[in-house]
Amino acid sequence: MIERFKIERIKKVSPATVNRNLACLKAMFNKAIQWGKVEENPVKKVRLLKENNRRLRYLEKEEIVSLLSKCSEHLRPIVIVALNTGVRKGKILGLKWQDIDFKRGIIYLLNTKNGEKREIPMNETVKTILMRRLRNPNSSYVFCDKNGKPVGNIRKSFFTALKKSGILNLRPLKNPLSAN
Repeated sequence: MIERFKIERIKKVSPATVNRNLACLKAMFNKAIQWGKVEENPVKKVRLLKENNRRLRYLEKEEIVSLLSKCSEHLRPIVIVALNTGVRKGKILGLKWQDIDFKRGIIYLLNTKNGEKREIPMNETVKTILMRRLRNPNSSYVFCDKNGKPVGNIRKSFFTALKKSGILNLRPLKNPLSAN
């Protein structure tokens, strides 16, 4: 029955969705085993479908120009840093002045996704953008509000800029140059 479910479901939704459905079903049977309602989990032996969720989309030069022209004043420097370094949104928003070495042209990322320290080279565009930032005396963050708190969610303003520039299928600054 579960294999038939898989075959029918894949006709309507993606492999990833079918796998999430199977995971849910498996969890339900595991609970039923805990409660003594069934003895065995029939989903345990069912193989998951192969998923290919990679969508790769690079911005064209014209799209970058258009996007930057539609970014709000607080968003533009963040997007410029993202586009020129490939650094993830969360790391950019958490960037502190002590993490930047202007003399060597390096941004230091201390707590990366894989737990290793990374050194990100800065090109002249990034150096200029960061050097023009006014330091808030009440904050160690590069991108902060007037009260010194780090910039929080830029999702809404990023999607507004994307919409105004007519750019489709781009996720917000996860990997700033692609839609994956």
